[in-house]
Amino acid sequence: MAVRELAEQSTDTPLHTSVSEMTVLPNSPVVVAREVRMHVDLRSPDEALLDAAAKKLAESIPGIEDRASVTIEQVQTHG
Repeated sequence: MAVRELAEQSTDTPLHTSVSEMTVLPNSPVVVAREVRMHVDLRSPDEALLDAAAKKLAESIPGIEDRASVTIEQVQTHG
């Protein structure tokens, strides 16, 4: 939701966001996942907007972790 909200808040310059390629462990419909890996993609022609969006997303993570009782680790794979 936080990723989608970034796109919705960007009204002047386009910001494309997506969450894709999710790996859920264990991959069972009757077990709560212990680990989920997902790719988050932020794209825009405006580098300053991308930097601001990435910062805003990083700032939202502690609150998400608290509310969901999870740990989130960010690993940048492309830049």
